[in-house]
Amino acid sequence: MATPQSELTPDEQLGLDAPPPSPDARNQVALKRLYAPIAVALLGVAAVAFMTKEVPPVPTFAAQVMLDGEALVSPARAQPMSKLDLTLTPEGDLGGPINAFVYISKDGQTQRAMNAHAQVDAQGSVHLVGPVRDLLGVSEGQVQVVLLVVRPNGFPETPAAALGEGPWHAERFTLQISAGG
Repeated sequence: MATPQSELTPDEQLGLDAPPPSPDARNQVALKRLYAPIAVALLGVAAVAFMTKEVPPVPTFAAQVMLDGEALVSPARAQPMSKLDLTLTPEGDLGGPINAFVYISKDGQTQRAMNAHAQVDAQGSVHLVGPVRDLLGVSEGQVQVVLLVVRPNGFPETPAAALGEGPWHAERFTLQISAGG
């Protein structure tokens, strides 16, 4: 007995029944469904490999810290316009790129000195030169200065962490800044 026309799907009514897919077509569909999970897995493995590749440690540096042309002995007295001249020279192979940043700690608060732009030359020496007030943003009081040499993206998690130990080289000294000298 024939199926009444009202019970047929629109495609069946028009005689557009699709033939069942061949086994090869089913396999192609199944294979295409695996592409995305395989790509995600490969990207995950690549990301883990990239993130865990060993970065060489920051080398040690020899420091020369001058204040108004004389060797700085910490703690040192300085005026706001005293010239600070700091040079760090690597004592070994750099092993990769480095960056340098200045942090200051005053009255229990640690922050990055945004006006202190340490320069790194082609040999990896770090230079910071300028008036104390301009570099540190401080005109008066006792301040601990930390010149931090890091690998790219090797910043301390918090500014206060710059006062401690980490995968960086830190040159630290204390200045007592006063307008009267």
